[in-house]
Order: sequence, then structure tokens, then C-alpha cells
Amino acid sequence: PSFLSPRIQPPHTRATMAQMRAAVPSTYYLLLPSGTQPLLPIPLPVPSTRRRAEILEADTPP
Repeated sequence: PSFLSPRIQPPHTRATMAQMRAAVPSTYYLLLPSGTQPLLPIPLPVPSTRRRAEILEADTPP
């Protein structure tokens, strides 16, 4: 934006991102290159095959 002085840079500029990456320990950077935390696996409920077979049998015409 024009109202910012040339010395003030928004935090998302390439130079600022490079400085931030240089300040981060290399081990942390290798583990999380995108800067995001790893997602925890969330188990989803899976219907049993027995119940699924019962539903299919009920839906099929005689």
C-alpha cells in the first residue's frame, strides 16, 4: 500500500519469510517445511461388513 513507508514491509514478503526461515532451527524446518503443525489422525467410524450386508439384502428386490 502507498501509505506504508518503504522501510516498513508487510510480514508476508519473500525477504521477511526468508529471514524467518533462517531464524528457525534446521531440525524444525526439516520436520515442518510448510510451517504448519502436523495433523493428528482422527479415526472415523467404519460400519461393519455384517451390517452393510444386511442393508444391501434389504434394498434388493426379491
